[in-house]
Amino acid sequence: MEQRPRTLVNAIALNALFGVGGLGVGVQLLIASNAALGVEPVLVGIVIYGAVALIAAILMWRGSRIGWWLALATDGAGLVVLGWVLALGGLGDVVLLIGVAIWAFAIAMLVAPPTRATLRP
Repeated sequence: MEQRPRTLVNAIALNALFGVGGLGVGVQLLIASNAALGVEPVLVGIVIYGAVALIAAILMWRGSRIGWWLALATDGAGLVVLGWVLALGGLGDVVLLIGVAIWAFAIAMLVAPPTRATLRP
């Protein structure tokens, strides 16, 4: 078995974390909101985001270039949403700033040359 570059392993781990976190939080919030208020579209979006991020991580682990593109699109969308929330609320939220840094790091790991060279077309 060939050794995967650290950048690829980091990208896979972060996308798996985003996926499991999105699915876990999204499903719990859907269950809670459905009982109280009905289903909120933003919660469905969180669940879908989590599922797509997890699928991207699995596909990248298997060496799929499609998984890389899916991860790049998913991480880009996450970064845009975090940036939008920061713009609405001001730059004073440290948790959101840390989130932006983590998503930016995930994208940096995806576009790093060792990651891109490893995944087959």
